[in-house]
Amino acid sequence: SYDQLKSVSVQGATGVGAPGSGKSTNGSRLIVNAARKSDSRPLYVLVWGSITDVAQALYDAPDIKSKIRVYSIGSWNTAQDPASRDYVYNKHADLWFIESDFTFRGMYEGGTQSGDLGNSSFVAQHVKGHGALGNFFNSKKTDIKMGDTPSFLYMISPIVGGVGSHDNPTSESWGGKYKSTSHGSKYWTDISDNRASDAGSVNKWRTQYLRHWQGRMDRCLTANGGTPPPPPPPPTSGLLSNVKASSNKSYQLGKLAVNAKLFIDRTFVFSNVGAYNGLDYILTANDDKSNTASSFLTFTLNTAATVSVAYDVRATAIPSWLSTWTNTGSTLTTSDVNRKIYSKGFAAGTVTLGGNMAPGATGAVSMYSVIVKPSASPKQGISSTLNHTDGLITPNPGVISILDMQGRVISTERVVDLNAALTAGFLPVNKPSKGSYMLQYLQSGKIQSQRRFEIR
Repeated sequence: SYDQLKSVSVQGATGVGAPGSGKSTNGSRLIVNAARKSDSRPLYVLVWGSITDVAQALYDAPDIKSKIRVYSIGSWNTAQDPASRDYVYNKHADLWFIESDFTFRGMYEGGTQSGDLGNSSFVAQHVKGHGALGNFFNSKKTDIKMGDTPSFLYMISPIVGGVGSHDNPTSESWGGKYKSTSHGSKYWTDISDNRASDAGSVNKWRTQYLRHWQGRMDRCLTANGGTPPPPPPPPTSGLLSNVKASSNKSYQLGKLAVNAKLFIDRTFVFSNVGAYNGLDYILTANDDKSNTASSFLTFTLNTAATVSVAYDVRATAIPSWLSTWTNTGSTLTTSDVNRKIYSKGFAAGTVTLGGNMAPGATGAVSMYSVIVKPSASPKQGISSTLNHTDGLITPNPGVISILDMQGRVISTERVVDLNAALTAGFLPVNKPSKGSYMLQYLQSGKIQSQRRFEIR
């Protein structure tokens, strides 16, 4: 509330100049008192104007130096009180201190600014009309500038963005990436002193932090009877339906692409999707990451398809329900953590997946994603020429090899369950042209069965 915010806010220095005796302010005293509280955590001081109050606090109470961490937006702000800045820099070289003179500009310069992510279009679409807070913002500023904001982004980036570390300013972060210098082991500043280059370490995350802000503003729509944002559009492919999680969370469907969201409840995105680009996928909820049920997620395939589960690479063991799937060796990169791809073929009908931490699983920290690729039509797949597993040994793991009639290998693919692969209309990666071929089924390098088939 207004009264609560006012009760913890004070007026800082109204004049500038080097700190000294008798120059204490309510702002400098607030810093000292907060730093001296019995709390093992460091106190972060984000400086959005001149650094006057921080300098005075250090002058009055140098003992707080080991307790505070300062992230200062420099440039124009420094020019307002260079004497205080020089005092902090020269007299307290062992202070934990990030000084940003160029990097902060990535908040509004560069990065993805197309569509609704432009400096003006974002405010018009996602801030204006979003409750009293959104309208107040728009009345003061109709575009994104807010150059001080990266100091705040540095604080929330590891928590809501999964990027960066509060303890390491040299790591990637929504709030920028900095370098240490010979000035001191606890001082970091812009990497190159090049405006565009330094700004890039902030604006590379522009899509992620703006979408996070968008989600927060959407909450303002329902605070006082407003209209909530529309639900996501239904899938257009007709491949998937009846998606249900036992947690009763509203999972969504989407088309996989770079910068597509992983979850319905986080802002993490896919960074590289490779051959999976454009496929249908299910946006799960990361709050379901600890679910241990053997039957957790169900959905209906309207046609035969290959279902892939993108599972946290940090896992030291996968759940038992996933152990019968094929580890494809592929990896998807995301802004959260990379994912290993496990795949399995399914006929049309209901598919049931277990929980992320169902029995057998250890080490996974994030919830899995689900990707679905329709199988080739029966006229193109091997199952059109074989009566499913007729003459073949199943369901043990093995290798399907396709050879031409001269014995040359056309395609080889590992499968965990041959029956499921053929039922789903198995199609090799290197699809043969029309003609006669030999299909071999191998286990442990030995041919278990083979037969001739035709592709028409």
